[in-house]
Amino acid sequence: MQRRIYRGALQAVTRLKGSVGVLGTEHAARDGMFDLLKQAEKEVPLARFRGTAPDGARRARIDIVYDHHGIELKVVRMPRSRSQSSMGCLYDLGQIANDYLKIESAKDLHSGELVIVVYGPLVIDLGSSTANSTTACMWTTQLHAI
Repeated sequence: MQRRIYRGALQAVTRLKGSVGVLGTEHAARDGMFDLLKQAEKEVPLARFRGTAPDGARRARIDIVYDHHGIELKVVRMPRSRSQSSMGCLYDLGQIANDYLKIESAKDLHSGELVIVVYGPLVIDLGSSTANSTTACMWTTQLHAI
């Protein structure tokens, strides 16, 4: 994927104002990438690409599909501000693994990637002295290509 697409996701996250939760941040990052991809689709049913969700979800979706290239996006706040699960940070690891396996199982995708955006106080501490509360960083990995 082109770097400008990743920058679009990061710019969308850094433009957020106030206290926005992880889900709102993830939607902003997804929309930032989506806006730069012509003819892309978002929230595409996994079944369309003959994939199965590892957790058995019947309505599993791929965040963005662009020219038979699937993109799963995960936003993680570090440290977590509160736990929605008794498993705490293991919940994020489970979601990342689930997203990876969704893309990997999609037989009719030509390639795919998992994009992880990390934001929050830990990222700020790792950054320069000019970092602010909306600093974010990103990792991406190519999952498979035919």
